[in-house]
Amino acid sequence: MTPRLRVQSVASRHLKSKRQLPLNALRVFDVAARHLNFKDAAAELGVTNSAVSIQIKNIEEALGAKLFGRHGHQMTLTPEGKRYFASIHAGLRIIADATSEFSKAVADHSN
Repeated sequence: MTPRLRVQSVASRHLKSKRQLPLNALRVFDVAARHLNFKDAAAELGVTNSAVSIQIKNIEEALGAKLFGRHGHQMTLTPEGKRYFASIHAGLRIIADATSEFSKAVADHSN
């Protein structure tokens, strides 16, 4: 094994050891960040408030950062939450656009 391959192997093991977040959890974060309200996010997603809260807690633990803060009764995104939201929202938009384009191409090909 060459040293380069070994470095890649070590890097691969490191990536595999990191916790992968499910796409659905990222969608929950996206909706919660847009609403800045777990109750409204839960209503949009058709789940309970506690399901949203648990998903957000799991994401925060996996990232090692708080994404939401509270000022009185007002929920806000932390600076880390704002940066993460921008990336996640853009990523989910890319996935939605790709799915739409693919579906359209399949429909056009079928006709």
